[in-house]
Amino acid sequence: MYVSLFELTECTLAFLNSSEAIYSPNLNATAQRFLKRLTVLDRNSLSVAEIYDLIMASTILPWHKEQTTRQLMTFILGGACYA
Repeated sequence: MYVSLFELTECTLAFLNSSEAIYSPNLNATAQRFLKRLTVLDRNSLSVAEIYDLIMASTILPWHKEQTTRQLMTFILGGACYA
């Protein structure tokens, strides 16, 4: 299953404007780093496993990597339409 970079960018921006991002500094910082990494990719889409790896690499707090990655994937991919 692949998700287009446009949809990922739009859903990440929507998340950053949500109350969840405002009240969770860790998720907000991770989403901002994820968005920066998305903008430099030279691809049209990413698989779910690639998205997971990219978010995991963007996570700020090393002791919350797994939890932060799962939460952010739920928020972002919950709003994305799959290709």
